[in-house]
Amino acid sequence: DKVEKEVFEFNETFESNVNISANVGVVMTATPIYGLNTFKSFISFELIDAILSGMRYPSGLLHKRLRGEKLVYVVHALPMQFSTQDFLFIYALTSKDKVLETRDLIEKSINDINDEISLEQLDLAKSQVLFNFQNKMQNINTAAKEVKNQLNRYGRFITVDDYERILNEITVNELSEMIKEVFSNNTYFVLVNSKDSKSDSLTKND
Repeated sequence: DKVEKEVFEFNETFESNVNISANVGVVMTATPIYGLNTFKSFISFELIDAILSGMRYPSGLLHKRLRGEKLVYVVHALPMQFSTQDFLFIYALTSKDKVLETRDLIEKSINDINDEISLEQLDLAKSQVLFNFQNKMQNINTAAKEVKNQLNRYGRFITVDDYERILNEITVNELSEMIKEVFSNNTYFVLVNSKDSKSDSLTKND
């Protein structure tokens, strides 16, 4: 389908343009996100990102587990858009012999937040997401980019006060429902063992 084609094209571009050390492996995931047609839905999307890997500084399940187990050099989740399709994208750099273990822990983290999130996780994510937005709006370059993105996506933009109000309205139950909706879609895993092996697999987690 169209989404799978875009993921394959991204994978081919990555492999063609990124030099990977013979000792380094890469795990990437891409989960298509639909229905980001309101500010509240997009802010909720940012909260999922923050719960998984923090925002502006390392935290979240992925950092706690993968860095805690000394499996990765870096791990990060972020929202991305290819064409008009939104994705939750995760990438991790690990040693080539730890690729499968890294993939399994990423998958476990996704499954765990799909099962349950705590109020503590939500509160921490809210503080990070709000700080990130405030920080962007204090810099003329990032503020201009943020306003442009909002206008392109929603036809209007919101102030920091409105952003905080919408953010504070999001409950644990509402975010849990969105997480379940997000991960009911296919998550594509791309595994790269070395510069010679290219990608070992592009698989779906149904």
